[in-house]
Amino acid sequence: MERNDHLIRIGSYNIASFYKEGDLTRIEKIEELMSQQKIDMAGLQEVDRFNPRSGNRDLLKIFENAGRLVHTDFNKTVLMQNAYDYGTGIVSRFAICDTARGSYRAQKGEKRGWHRITVNFAGGKLSHYNTHLDYLDQNIRRQQILELLEIVDQDTSEYKIITGDFNTDVSHEEFLPFVKNYQITNGNDNHWLETYNHKPDPTMQVYSVDQIAFSKNFSLKECGMIERPELSDHNLLWAELEF
Repeated sequence: MERNDHLIRIGSYNIASFYKEGDLTRIEKIEELMSQQKIDMAGLQEVDRFNPRSGNRDLLKIFENAGRLVHTDFNKTVLMQNAYDYGTGIVSRFAICDTARGSYRAQKGEKRGWHRITVNFAGGKLSHYNTHLDYLDQNIRRQQILELLEIVDQDTSEYKIITGDFNTDVSHEEFLPFVKNYQITNGNDNHWLETYNHKPDPTMQVYSVDQIAFSKNFSLKECGMIERPELSDHNLLWAELEF
């Protein structure tokens, strides 16, 4: 596939570190899939560091060592037993200039937070935010969405991207707060991609739970998802943006 200098390809992928414990080649296959799809930046959710179930490895190092998405940032949301870490990650082809992270004020159950990298991009700055929201309570989740958008709105970077597993399993309308200041990939032109692939699930009303949102100075050229249920219970969501 030919690419021009004004395109960037973004991914969002819940890699489900608990999934198929003992398969120590699964994350390598995820990295290979993302490289094959020519992903330039991606937000990952459910990322392990030094967990026995993942071979006591830092999973982001697999991306770094593969040679494409070599710049990474990890955000620890849970310190589990035996002192191993669990959280979210961002992987990027672009060198990271700055990072930030925080926890949401609204919480229920598992700790939830966001993190951000900033890179030099198109003569300015691009900020990439990544998150994994509450799955237990729609009201808590809405508060987390509004808090995240408030933070992103205040960011002075020229370009902005938000990735995440938002666990928006009640209604597509849970994504409505995004469309005031941003564009969305999943649900663009009312086309919804069911990125959770373990269906049916009686606890879920919709399966379009993963999202890539972006500032309005991008235009969406193409998007899709890659369904590989042997790798994760989520599909890789991707978007090709023109700037």
